[in-house]
This record gives sequence, C-alpha cells and structure tokens, in this order.
Amino acid sequence: MHHVADDGIDCRYCHTSVETSSFAGIPPTKTCMNCHSVLFANAPFLEPVRASFRDNTPLHWVRVHDLPDFVYFNHSIHVKKGVGCETCHGRVDQMPLMYQQNSLLMEWCINCHTNPAQNYVRPRSEIYDDGLPAGRGRSRCSVRSSMKEYDVNPPHELLDVPSMSDAHMNERNDIEALRARLEATRGREYWRSLESLAETPEFKEFLHREFPQNASEWLDPVGRRGFLKLMGASLALAGVSACTRQPDEEIVPYVRQPEEDSPRQAALLRDRDAD
Repeated sequence: MHHVADDGIDCRYCHTSVETSSFAGIPPTKTCMNCHSVLFANAPFLEPVRASFRDNTPLHWVRVHDLPDFVYFNHSIHVKKGVGCETCHGRVDQMPLMYQQNSLLMEWCINCHTNPAQNYVRPRSEIYDDGLPAGRGRSRCSVRSSMKEYDVNPPHELLDVPSMSDAHMNERNDIEALRARLEATRGREYWRSLESLAETPEFKEFLHREFPQNASEWLDPVGRRGFLKLMGASLALAGVSACTRQPDEEIVPYVRQPEEDSPRQAALLRDRDAD
C-alpha cells in the first residue's frame, strides 16, 4: 500500500519482466536498496533487507498468488491485451499486507474470457492505474475501439459453442438420415491376412474366441464394470486432497541481479541446479 498509494511507484519498477515474460518478476534486494539506502535507512523492520544486501543472502518471499502446478499463466500476453494489474490482484494501493483478493479459479478466468473487451480491457494508458474497477460503464464505441486495438475477437467467437436449440438437436439426431448416409458410404478397411480380408468362417471363429462380442464382464468375481467403478472412486477420493491448503511456496530472487538476465531465467536456473 505504501509504495503504490503514498509513493506512486509504478508496478514495473519492481516487477520488471511483466511485459516480456510469463513471470512478472520479484525484485532483487538491490532494487529495494536503491531507495532504502537513504529512506528509512535505520528502520528496524527493514533490517532483513539490509542484511540480505550486506551478506549477499537472498530474501525468501512467500508466494501469495499460488496457482496449481498444472496451470500455465502468462503475465505478458494479458498486459499486452489491456488487462490491468488490478483486475487480478485487486486494489494493491489499499492493502497494508498483500493478500489474494480473487479466487483465481477456472470459472473466474472464463468469466473474463467470455467478454473481455466489455468488462476488463483497458486503454494502454490505464493498465497500471488503480481505482478503475471492471464494468465501469464504457460506451459501445470505446469497447469496439479496444477490441480493434488489441485484436480481441467478439464474444461469440471466443467460445465457439454450437447452438443447443431443439431444432438444431433434432437435425443432428435424425437417425434415419444418419443410417442412409452410412449405408451409402463405405470407409477404408484394414486387414492383417487374406483370411481376414475374405472373412472366412475359420477366421470369424478365431476372432470370436479372441475378442468375444459380449465381453462386458471378466470371468473372475470382480467384473470389469465393478473394477472401473473402483478405480473411478479411487481417483475421485485422491482429488479431495487437492482441496486442502497447500504449504506456502517461497520465491528466492537475486540479491544483485546480473545484467541481461530476466527473473524467469533465474528461476529456471535455480530449478535446474536444485535437480
């Protein structure tokens, strides 16, 4: 809150790679000391920052917006398409301590992607501004201008879902028409031997023994259907563990970031060295 509201520091001063990388970047200790070597230079609560810079020991930050490992999110494309920082991170200028304001669930993401230009896309000059909530009554002309500027598709093209009207479904489910179409065409056939191609009685008997047509159940007491139910229940119960609170994930930035080295590259190098 202090850095944004009181000092007016731009997001990009600390998060330097937000426009060029999937990772917004965590500032090295040197960035903090650019100001705090003069401002609040003897403040006790900044001693960990001074100690990090003095002893060349990186700070350990706790990741607040921690998405699941299977989720890929790219900061740069959202910023380039006019999505403001406030849309996802909330009013940082009013947060004494950083916290996660939005759920960041898939439903929340889809709500934006169904109609981004109307509710979320901003002019380039307002991407890093605070106090501009979504859905602030923009005119149709302004919405069309943003869609053209950022090359955003219209809402009906973002989620290309076919019509589910009764007439449409009846047309697709016309069984007689489907049967006539299938009878008039014959697809390519694949065969392994001349017996298979000729469909001799001996081959049909072998095929029936090897792959019974009604093999919906195994010969053992546990049927195939019961086995699949058991496996499905096991997977469902295993997924319950994902609802528990995960341990805090730490971010360890540089103390003095080397030149021509992005924060994302640094994270990849640390992961490689840890392995």
